[in-house]
Amino acid sequence: MTKQELKNNLENVIYKPFELYVNDFIILRFGYDSVDNTINVRNTEHFAPADYYLFTEENIDKLVEQTFENNHELQGA
Repeated sequence: MTKQELKNNLENVIYKPFELYVNDFIILRFGYDSVDNTINVRNTEHFAPADYYLFTEENIDKLVEQTFENNHELQGA
């Protein structure tokens, strides 16, 4: 997945949650909470609570960059 594809999916997460397969062990699950107007991200590798980001253009851009920085497997995409 490219950065632009991830951004497009995040902009549409209101309508459809999605999963991003980083490798065989890590899956990032993205969803939307309409009550709080937030994007939630859960890393299946860890049993930690999901991270929440207010649904704004600025946070979507930050989330795209952060996802690619933290998951080196994606950087070749």
